[in-house]
Amino acid sequence: MTAGVGPLDRETTEAGIVKSLDDAIPAFLAYYERYPVRWQRLDTNEYWKDTLNVSLRVERDEQGDWLAYRDNYPLLRDGKPVRFATCADAQRAAHAHELDLFPGAKVVDDGLSWLPDPEIDWRSIPHRVEARANWQRSAFGSLP
Repeated sequence: MTAGVGPLDRETTEAGIVKSLDDAIPAFLAYYERYPVRWQRLDTNEYWKDTLNVSLRVERDEQGDWLAYRDNYPLLRDGKPVRFATCADAQRAAHAHELDLFPGAKVVDDGLSWLPDPEIDWRSIPHRVEARANWQRSAFGSLP
């Protein structure tokens, strides 16, 4: 059995050959650890990187500063998009905060954060918590 790595609409790379389906995920993760996804240049003002979990992007604005995005959400400090002096600084910050708000992810406490994304963690959005509680009440008659 073989496993490929890469976006569905582009060329893939063989990640390994395994004997059982149970071996496929560990082999894939080991490959990903050895060969992490690299930043791709779209043009001189924009780079992107599709990881296992999210899409990261950095781009230069009209003033020449660099901004970082995860799935089109800007990286923030005090509620405002963070401006970086270099592309490399923006890439490092985006990478460091790639898994912010994912359950079980290591917290990076440097004052930077993404807007809460309900697709990542529904608990981060108050109205989603209430909606889930209401659904559980109606479905089960009580909360677990």
